[in-house]
Amino acid sequence: KELNTRLLNTYSLFMEKWNELAKECELSLIKSFTENRKKRLSELLEKYTQEEILETMFKIKNINFLLGRTDKSNWKISFDDFLNEEKFIKILEGAYYDEIKPTGRKQDKKNFKTKISRSKKRVWILMIS
Repeated sequence: KELNTRLLNTYSLFMEKWNELAKECELSLIKSFTENRKKRLSELLEKYTQEEILETMFKIKNINFLLGRTDKSNWKISFDDFLNEEKFIKILEGAYYDEIKPTGRKQDKKNFKTKISRSKKRVWILMIS
């Protein structure tokens, strides 16, 4: 019974935290923890701590692609997507990001170089301080 109570508390915590994020970032809310969601979360919890999973969840709010804020797509991540281990690992490892990537066009290269030089200046400033 204690194990079941602990699991229910864990599911409730993750539902609460996802819904907080979802409200803030206009993602879909979840209303229940299906058996599939329980299974996927349990699999993640076997490999990662609760804190690591929650920290990874909150990285989503800084990734425009996952929030549907790109010119190419308005797809948004769902809770089920987040529980997909492959997507989870990509978020955890920083595979999704909002940096400018050069496409070979002169304007893109100029913007990319400017962004890099600004980044280097910031690093230099941080190193001096």
